[in-house]
Amino acid sequence: EGNEVRGVIVEGKAGRHAILAKVVIDATGDGDIFALAGAAFESDVAEDHVHHRMNVAFLWREVDMERFLAFKRCHADEHNAIMAHARETGAGDAKPLVMPRNDQALFMGPRLAGYSCISVEDLTTVEIESRQRMMELLEFYRKNVPGFENAMVEETADQIGTRHSRRLVGVKKMTREAWFASTLQEDEIGVSPPPNPRNPNVSIPLGCLIPVSVDNLLAAGRNLSCDAVMHTFMREIPQCWAMGQAAGVAAAVAVNSGVRVRDVDVREVQKQLRKQVVYLRDQGEENLR
Repeated sequence: EGNEVRGVIVEGKAGRHAILAKVVIDATGDGDIFALAGAAFESDVAEDHVHHRMNVAFLWREVDMERFLAFKRCHADEHNAIMAHARETGAGDAKPLVMPRNDQALFMGPRLAGYSCISVEDLTTVEIESRQRMMELLEFYRKNVPGFENAMVEETADQIGTRHSRRLVGVKKMTREAWFASTLQEDEIGVSPPPNPRNPNVSIPLGCLIPVSVDNLLAAGRNLSCDAVMHTFMREIPQCWAMGQAAGVAAAVAVNSGVRVRDVDVREVQKQLRKQVVYLRDQGEENLR
């Protein structure tokens, strides 16, 4: 109604329903709700990073990972030549990851670029292409990689691994510059470790979850307000946990106080988060590491 989100319309086996709420939290990952509500968003990506790529993960069995790892360790040049040949022949660059069992190998790929996870056509294409490439990779590994002579597909993921689509334009925007300057946000609702221990920790502000213009709406998770560089790691699961918890607390404080979520008392939000044993820094604390 006007500039205020009053709820969402859902459709399922029982038909169409409206779910009303005093505060709506968009945790879709793709910003589906805030986009439909008319909130501004960005979609630029860091081209040299995996955060904009999509994939279907798959698990193989009847492998000997100990033998493969020994080959990789003791015959590095030969191993690297085989992997280079895999890329040249189009088999891909997905690499086997260790599982608790020696006879299993997990592949988080191939990671495909140039597709959108908010396009049903692209999602279908990635499903098909990923499985085609998986079978090509399986044939290549059986013929060329020690430990994979008898490999077979055990299972594939039940959904596509997607990482990036829309990022909210929020009251605040997390930026690489603020991160490298060790900026402590006054409305901090969480602290993220950096992707590299040489860099400082990251102060997550409540403002990066609040749209600039749409009221009673929060965005929690990988659809936060940030630049493309920050998104490369702020999209990850622990960071999404922190933002989801903070969004829930902020929504509850706003409802209990009878105010719009953008007008919520940040100090009360921080107080409630600390009661839930969330680590936050005090203003004036210099060491953000």
